[in-house]
Amino acid sequence: MLPTGWSTRADEDGRIYYMDHIGRTTTWNDPRLPSGWTMDLNPTGRVYFFDHNTETTTWDDPRPPKSSDVNVPSYDGRTTTQHDNE
Repeated sequence: MLPTGWSTRADEDGRIYYMDHIGRTTTWNDPRLPSGWTMDLNPTGRVYFFDHNTETTTWDDPRPPKSSDVNVPSYDGRTTTQHDNE
């Protein structure tokens, strides 16, 4: 689940972004990622995670286990599921 006040949307190309309704901001970065982490796709479309704190990458998802449920959007460039916490 997303933090309170957050929701997901998709842009015209189907890319997922995150809306913070409390702070009135949007971001491409998943708010469930630890501080300093980002998520990206490699050239073949596989998701990887980058820890800017240590400048390391990993295939392992650093989000808490609750974040890896069936309601989490797909990160293969297509929107498969969307949900709101509004």
